[in-house]
Formats: sequence, structure tokens, C-alpha cells
Amino acid sequence: MCRCGPCIYQLPFVDTLKRDYKGKNIEFVTLSIDYPRDRQKWRDFIRDNNLTGTQLLADNAFDSEFIKAFDISGIPRFLLIDPKGNIVSNNAPRPSDESLRKMLDGLLDN
Repeated sequence: MCRCGPCIYQLPFVDTLKRDYKGKNIEFVTLSIDYPRDRQKWRDFIRDNNLTGTQLLADNAFDSEFIKAFDISGIPRFLLIDPKGNIVSNNAPRPSDESLRKMLDGLLDN
């Protein structure tokens, strides 16, 4: 995430979603795909940008097990998982896309 312009562009939209859905049964998790040598850059980015919530690091880049399990070949990538742990979309709309809100609202209605 530290160098991904499109990922960084989405962060304010993620923050807005976090505020709008606060107190509802929705959690937002940010996962950075980097290398072990970039761990401190990742930590600094979180601190310098006041990122809140759950921040994770796939520190083996695209060879990380999580990345392989979800067949992620490019970023940014957004996953939507329901409260029971079922994958609703392994390529969900970006937070800047209003259709994501419809998906989130649909999960809340169930």
C-alpha cells in the first residue's frame, strides 16, 4: 500500500464507509501487500496517515498465502465477506463506487 496510488486514493472512501457504518455489523480490514523489508515503511505509513481499524500486512508480497488463496493478481482489490465468513465477492466494488454501499446495505438487511 505504501506505493500504490490507486490504493491510497481509496483510503478516504474507506474512512467515510467506516464512519457511515459504525456500530453496524461491518468491519473494515486493510491489507497491505509488501515485502518483509518494507515492514517499517508500512508501519510509518499507518502512523503518518492516522489509519485506524485493523491493518494487516501480507509481507511476502504476491507470494503470501492469503494472496494466493484469493487469487489476487493486482491491487487494489476488495473482498466482501458476510458475518458468517462466506465470501460474498472476491472482487467487490471499490469504496469509491456507490454500488458497494448497496452490497453492504443488502448484507445488513439479512
